[in-house]
Amino acid sequence: MSAGRSAAGPIPSVRPAFRDANVLRWLLGYGTGLLGDQVYYVTLSWTAVQIATPTQVGLILAAGAVPRAALLIVGGAVADRYGAKRTALLSDAARVLVMAAVTLVVLADAPSIALLVGLTIVFGVIDALFLPAAGALPPRIVSPTELARVQSMRSLLQRMALVGGPPLAGFLVAQHGVVVAFGATVLLFAVSVAALAATRLLVPAGASSSPGAHAHAEARAGADAGAGVEPTDAPASPRDGPVVPPGDGSARAARPGLLADTLEGLRYVAGHRLLLPMLVVVAIAEIAIAGPLNTGLPLLSSSQGWGAAGVGWILAGFGAGATATALTITIVGRVPHAGRISLVAVMVMGPSLGAIGASSTLGGAVVAAGVAGLGSGVCATLLSTFVLTSSDPAQLGRVMGLMSFASFGGAPIAYAVTGVLADLTSAGTTFVVSGVAVTLVGAAALFDARLRTAELP
Repeated sequence: MSAGRSAAGPIPSVRPAFRDANVLRWLLGYGTGLLGDQVYYVTLSWTAVQIATPTQVGLILAAGAVPRAALLIVGGAVADRYGAKRTALLSDAARVLVMAAVTLVVLADAPSIALLVGLTIVFGVIDALFLPAAGALPPRIVSPTELARVQSMRSLLQRMALVGGPPLAGFLVAQHGVVVAFGATVLLFAVSVAALAATRLLVPAGASSSPGAHAHAEARAGADAGAGVEPTDAPASPRDGPVVPPGDGSARAARPGLLADTLEGLRYVAGHRLLLPMLVVVAIAEIAIAGPLNTGLPLLSSSQGWGAAGVGWILAGFGAGATATALTITIVGRVPHAGRISLVAVMVMGPSLGAIGASSTLGGAVVAAGVAGLGSGVCATLLSTFVLTSSDPAQLGRVMGLMSFASFGGAPIAYAVTGVLADLTSAGTTFVVSGVAVTLVGAAALFDARLRTAELP
């Protein structure tokens, strides 16, 4: 079976995504936003540590996670209704304004706990709008045959932001203070807004500029791209459905509300023969991996006498493996037998995670982490590409909202469970249990013919 949408004709040859100036503009916008996120988070954490108790620090950092997780699917519905680019731009611009206001407040007076809590809550809401919208953009800027490349380059940017963001934030805070660090996020988010604004969508030029028509045109362009059809300048035809005039209040009132759109998105995914099992695999694998790598790793390194340097080396090994696979897919492009390969990669991660916890030497743990990173890079890139190519363009924002929720919605629970399990047993045991869980998920998925035989365009 094919995971992608069927082609209406031969797909025209296109340049590789890494040579497409429009894709590079999108990557610049996405990447600078990621870097801004890292600088923001580290600066926020450091500021909170200086003025709050450990319990209060935990509450401050957790305050943004709740609205983000709760509103991701709603944010996806907003992107589907008003257009992914429009939603991404407005939410990105909101980050600029919020951080500019916070910078001015901190410049005038010392930061307070109330200010930091308010900031994290607002950021959580903004993230719930930005993440699904930004995730829904790739199918609207490239041919389906280039989506795997774009997703692998996106994964590379995520790794680079994780590696470069915290040191940059630490340097700015240490050398210039919190005000300059917060000010740097304003600049980074402003660059992100400019680059995203310059990114062109495969949208018919004759489409109406109203929000409803904008979203409709985006969906139509996504469907055209999925069928290998070049964008045209022709306006939407009557068969595409009526375009809501900007001033027609009665027509807009007849449209379903955001809650109805959200529920429709949930029903769509629940009834989809490929998306639902794929999102379940992603969710379980992410939950199983997040706890040991974030909570269990410092405990393991401490118990083995590897110290803080051990944590850094193991994470570096994992990142190197994930980066290697992302680079490989960026160069290769289309991956044959993608369904089977992605699920085998999930199974490779399982024993590798267990080996990290069972290793008696730091070198062995680093090697095991590298292998786990290789598997993670493969399955993250291919599964996210499957989700993009399998989704109805009109539902893509909501699907990406659920994808984001599956990726990190269960992380706080995983952190807590890992801590409890480490107390009851040992830090190494948390990795073994995680590895078993991931292996079982991969094995069960391989028995599902829908996932095993899925192919990318």
